[in-house]
Amino acid sequence: MNKTLEYLKNSYNKSYHNPVGEISLAGLRVYVKEPIPEGIDIRSCLSYVFDNMPRQLYSNVRGIQIGQFPFLRKRQAEALYKDGIIYLSNDQQSEMDIISDVIHEISHAFEEQHNRELYEDKTIENEFLSKREMLYQLLNFHNLVTYPVKRESFYNLNYDMTFDNYLHQIVGYDKLGTLTVGLFISPYGATCLREYFANAFENFFVNDIYLVKKCSPNVYNKLIKFLEM
Repeated sequence: MNKTLEYLKNSYNKSYHNPVGEISLAGLRVYVKEPIPEGIDIRSCLSYVFDNMPRQLYSNVRGIQIGQFPFLRKRQAEALYKDGIIYLSNDQQSEMDIISDVIHEISHAFEEQHNRELYEDKTIENEFLSKREMLYQLLNFHNLVTYPVKRESFYNLNYDMTFDNYLHQIVGYDKLGTLTVGLFISPYGATCLREYFANAFENFFVNDIYLVKKCSPNVYNKLIKFLEM
């Protein structure tokens, strides 16, 4: 059992107290704008994240705001990192969701701060593009490459809403997950280069570090290098 699952198993014995207002945690300003659902201890979740993660990985994060935000609803997202702040929806289903969302957004903060070191040698970029090529071959074999997506769409490193909708709604994550076992850690990792990195970063700290080493070895090597500094 990994540390996160062990934490969640033991969390049922905690007493829950989720105040609305400001919480001081790990040198960050955490502001709870709207209440968290009953049965989820937000302070404990955030303490777990920041107690188990080296400070250099989240030094670009200045604070966390929790509540209802129009830009999250517009993107149909549970969390977003922007200008040093992690915005987190208070509409959460579980403590695991909160931990995963926060670590995922920390990955974007880390990537923003260390973009040059991560991507200058193009090892992660090339790894991602080779997987996108294999993804194209798989989907094309199953007659799933449909308009408006074309072959060149698979070589775009940046986020593209049309391509995202194609993967999510036309192919479907269930089918995509079955077709890409061992290729991507999860279907969302195929979305774009940034999300490929974030997907690996999140799983490195939350789920299975050995799966990251197997599926995204160049991301794994970069993270190990930073942790050894």
